Parts: sequence; structure tokens; C-alpha cells
Amino acid sequence: MRRRRYTIYDEEAESQDELITNNQNEEGEEFWDFRNYPLYINWKDMDSIHYDSYEIKEDFGFFGVSIYCKIQNDNLLLKKMNIIPHNFDKNIMKFYFDQYEISSADSIGLLTKLIETLPNNKDIRELINKKLLQKKEQFLIKLILDLKLHFLSNFDKLNLKALKRLVNIMRKFYIFISNEDLRKIYENINKDKILKEIYENYFLINFNKKSEYINQIKKLKNENNDLLLGISYEKFKM
Repeated sequence: MRRRRYTIYDEEAESQDELITNNQNEEGEEFWDFRNYPLYINWKDMDSIHYDSYEIKEDFGFFGVSIYCKIQNDNLLLKKMNIIPHNFDKNIMKFYFDQYEISSADSIGLLTKLIETLPNNKDIRELINKKLLQKKEQFLIKLILDLKLHFLSNFDKLNLKALKRLVNIMRKFYIFISNEDLRKIYENINKDKILKEIYENYFLINFNKKSEYINQIKKLKNENNDLLLGISYEKFKM
């Protein structure tokens, strides 16, 4: 076993090592050591342009690649989902709501599997805290948070701990993201025929201002206040 520094300045650096540098990328965000990245990624596939993960990274960053890699590891999801790298975000949204409309035992099972492949709230929090998010990942993160909220609201209403964690990470994300980036996300959803129809038909939240999201999160908290914080003994007796 040999020890070495990982840097793109090393002429003998292996392809995985080249993901690390002290410089900044085109979006002004720092690169980081891939070994410490909190989400699961098949780094071997990332090195080849022959894999979809390479194309997904170009549009949706490592956040999108992580979801793709986990789908690849689930034979049932892989068989049922039609993944087109450039439309990866719409592939996920359309698959989710197609299964939601079918509403059979099998489709609900697929929905549950899909939700389980998505990055958990703890990992999303770590990405934000460590500033590992790229701007191109923000759009997909917003969609994923909306899917999680929809799933909890329709299939797992009594999972109060999960709801509390989700509401907290939503608040953190919308505080983290800039108003300008939120406005772009809002416009991109409205410009896309498929996504706009999904957001309108299923009443998913889509605002162009940070303050509106924060107010919506407060509303979610207030609506579930007793459940999230626990019902007092006096109210329980009533």
C-alpha cells in the first residue's frame, strides 16, 4: 500500500483523484475530496463517458448522479423507469406521479422504493453545511424536497418525525438558496410543459421569492403544530 497526496497537479493522478483541487470550478464553488462526499456514487462509472452518470453530472451534478446510481442498484426501479439523462429530473417526477395515479399496491411499493433512493435529509443538510452544492443541483433538490413532502402528505401522514425533519431541511434549503436562483427555478418550472402541469395538478409549491417559501413552511409547521410538538395533557383530556 502506498500513501500519496491527491491533487490534479500530480501528473500521475488517477482519474478519481482528479476530482480534487484547491481551485474553484466554473460556478465559483470549491472542489472537494470525493472520499468525503456524503452521498453514494459509483465513482468508477463517473470516469467514463459511456455511462449515463457522466451526462447526468453535466446537467444535475453529483446530487443527480447519486440518485441515478441508487436507481441502478435497484433492479425493479431500473426496469420500470425510463431514464433519459438530459431529462432525468422529469423522468423522476413523471414516474412518481404516474405511479401515484395508478395507486395500486404495486405502484405504491414502487413509490416507496423511489423515495428510499432519494438522498436523506441528514445528507442534504451536510451538503448545505459543507457548501458542497453546485448551482445546477439546486433545481433537482427543490423537486426532490417537493416529492418527499407529497409522499409524506399522502402515504405516511403519521410519520411525524419524518415530517419534522423534512420541514426543517426545507427551511434550511430555502434560507441557503438566493432569491435570484429561486426565481430561475420558478421560471424553469413554468417554462417546462411537463413540470408545470405536474405542479399545477398536484398543488406542489412553486414560488419566486424566498419569503413565500418561508411563509409556506411556517404554515406547514402551524398546521401540524400539535402533532409535531406533541399534544398537551389538557388537550388530550378534552
